[in-house]
Amino acid sequence: MINPSLLTSDKPLKLKVGKTESGFTKLMFPDSQSIEISRKYLPKSAGEGEVVFLNLLTENELELSRQDVAKRVLNEILSRE
Repeated sequence: MINPSLLTSDKPLKLKVGKTESGFTKLMFPDSQSIEISRKYLPKSAGEGEVVFLNLLTENELELSRQDVAKRVLNEILSRE
């Protein structure tokens, strides 16, 4: 299975982790906008004040990224022989 962390967009969004209340964590954009998401979607190591990155991909971009990762892995395996 392909590691989802290898699938990235051209413009990942940089977000600062805010406080968690009632299982939801506030993420703040550099322009002072913010969103709240369930804590379960954040890395366990992401604490308040840390920076996380959010990748937004269309379904088509996701499929193309998977194909690209698969090609890279296959090329790496074949180049070892």
